[in-house]
Amino acid sequence: MPASLAWLFLADVIPTGWGETIPPKHLDAAARLGHYFLGHALAVFDQMAAEPERDDAHHVLDWRLRTGRSEFTRREAFSALSRLRFRRVADLDPALQTLTEHGFLRQLEPPPGSRAGRPASPRWEVHPASAESAQSAEL
Repeated sequence: MPASLAWLFLADVIPTGWGETIPPKHLDAAARLGHYFLGHALAVFDQMAAEPERDDAHHVLDWRLRTGRSEFTRREAFSALSRLRFRRVADLDPALQTLTEHGFLRQLEPPPGSRAGRPASPRWEVHPASAESAQSAEL
């Protein structure tokens, strides 16, 4: 007998229930509780199994929607986003690649000519329709 079923039964008949059989109403109540918690457990497991790149892409897309930017550099996105999610600038690349593959972003060509020192941060242009389509995005 499952422990939850025994506790449901005993909660109803605490003084006399130790030697009695469990009536059908308690079996039904335990089954309803099991189905209730099963739905919640499946939703949690679905979130746990989600792809990290997809979750990161949604996070970048949410930032873009909040700021309303039409273009940005990788450095600007990294500076604005959480260090708990993106510890290094390179950690942002899979999310940007996912958004590019799904048409939300387009990587712009680097400016012509070379400068001395650090190369320019890669730059992305936001698709004009991404604000409307991002709300229902299935990445």
